Amino acid sequence: MPSNLPHYHLQTGALFEDKYRVLRELSRSERGIIYLSLQESMGRRVALKVLDPGTSGQAPAARERFLREVKIISKLRHPNTRTIYDFGESAAGVAYMVLEFVEGETLAELLRREGAQKPRRALMFIGQAARALTEAHGFGILHQDLCPTNFKVMSTETERDFIKILDFGMARIACADEAQFSSVADENAPPPLPVHSGTLCYMSPEQLRGDESTFASDLYSLGLILYEVLTGEPAITDEQPIAQMRQHLSAEPLALAKLATLPPELQQLVRQATSKSIALRHSSAEQFTEALDLVLKALAARESVETVRVSLNSDSEPMLEEPSTPMTTLIENSSPQAFPEPGDFFAEAYEIKTILGTGGFGHVYFARRRSDQHRVAVKVLTRNSEGGDATAAKHSRRFMREARIVALLKCPYTISLLDFGETDDGLLFHVYEYLDGKVLSEWLQGEGALSEQRALILLRQILASLAEAHEQGILHRDIKPSNLMILEADGMTNVRVIDFGIAKVVSGVLAGTRTDLTTEGTAVGTPRYMSPEQLRGDSLGPPSDLYSLGLVLFEMLTGRPAIEASNTYHIIAQQITEADITLPKTLVLDPTLRMVIDRLLSWDPKRRFQSAAEVLDALPVPIASAPQV
Repeated sequence: MPSNLPHYHLQTGALFEDKYRVLRELSRSERGIIYLSLQESMGRRVALKVLDPGTSGQAPAARERFLREVKIISKLRHPNTRTIYDFGESAAGVAYMVLEFVEGETLAELLRREGAQKPRRALMFIGQAARALTEAHGFGILHQDLCPTNFKVMSTETERDFIKILDFGMARIACADEAQFSSVADENAPPPLPVHSGTLCYMSPEQLRGDESTFASDLYSLGLILYEVLTGEPAITDEQPIAQMRQHLSAEPLALAKLATLPPELQQLVRQATSKSIALRHSSAEQFTEALDLVLKALAARESVETVRVSLNSDSEPMLEEPSTPMTTLIENSSPQAFPEPGDFFAEAYEIKTILGTGGFGHVYFARRRSDQHRVAVKVLTRNSEGGDATAAKHSRRFMREARIVALLKCPYTISLLDFGETDDGLLFHVYEYLDGKVLSEWLQGEGALSEQRALILLRQILASLAEAHEQGILHRDIKPSNLMILEADGMTNVRVIDFGIAKVVSGVLAGTRTDLTTEGTAVGTPRYMSPEQLRGDSLGPPSDLYSLGLVLFEMLTGRPAIEASNTYHIIAQQITEADITLPKTLVLDPTLRMVIDRLLSWDPKRRFQSAAEVLDALPVPIASAPQV
């Protein structure tokens, strides 16, 4: 060990500050010594970090940085960031902090032992770190030393691969009010940490150039770590420091050929995060996390497709995925169901907060994901005994099929499925992104008829969602105002297409599978918004969804339904009559948009647009482009 390291030492068994029993030394460096200790009042093991008062502790700058690290960590509450329990100065003048003791191995140790990780696991690792960075960056805190040795992989009661970010000793403040992190007068404050602080193999080009670090600098480091987790090898492999710097500054740092077998979305995520140009990287940890979640969703979609390909070779009824245990067996053997209540931990991963609604299918809850407190909506199926076991099994298959259909879709204007499965108690569930908004029907009650431009913006978003679904061979079959969620934030209005409960797969990669679980010739949907062919029980294609969308667009522009009959039989009679629905002639509209709506609402599906993409191409260009999600 180098002779210039601190020589301060606490004996094993010593009681520090009458609170912390020293068990053993864990590590030491110029920045301090860390001891595994027992907080006797709580009966828990902690990491006691002290600054040697005999050497570096005498330097005001070192002491100030130690205290600054304390104040930085004390601001952070994210579950993927190491928790600080206590800090102060002992009677002997020793500055100290007491941190959560994180058991497990570092990410570097895991990679040495296991090598390259599968994409899903790699993204789960990095996603947790990115969410922790989102909080830190929100406080203006740059970590500046992200590397695999500063990530601990641990197990919790609910998760096996739980990441903790360690060591904010190199962190610096990017916010304007840096004085809040200084405990001494300005003239005595330490010089700021050098912008080249960090571990060379993971430092950004701007850090190496001596430019000011930004949040994108942390994201560059995170991108290099993602590369390493995916390939099992560091992106920067040269052992010579000068050569390492050259790779960061001028040479292509990544051997992208090693990523060639990975999905293109994942390759692009790594490429963007590790761009030498700050402007080309993700603008924030939040944006990086969103991009990562989209890649995860794409991977889930591919896995679902592969499951379908396997199921096509089965002798059983082809489904998007059949449960390993027949649903009828599950129903016969199940005990009375106990649905979750507020305060319960559901499926071990979600804390139920409140019930949002109850219907014939079951219950929907507002919940928090325990790993990161992310807001989610949990949908739990009620196992209804009416109709017998066969009917209940059919409902269960339909419920799980809905999840697998949504998992295929990644358009930002389609609701995001985060998780689905079955609990140990036999409850089937979906977990969706939580949407804090109003359905279109409720929203229009407050807004009234929309202007042409506002309607166009929403229309383009809905069409984008349907275009992707139709390309996957999926028909929604229930497009209506109550299945379109309107979200308003930061002056922008966006839509999410929700509820694929009666969706049907008719073509594409899933062609040939019988997935709708409805009897041929049976009409399903909401009559007021169903196409004539849907009401007749005929075979359907994308024009059926587009007809329903035309009815919704009619309502957005006029403030009233296109079919106002209150009696269901009257609604059906009006729909199946061979007559086109037309907009009021008094409604002033762009001629191109009126032509589009007339074609959408044509009684004959052959006269309608044949795809959502075709509609998008035909629309007039809006004055203002559609806002980003």
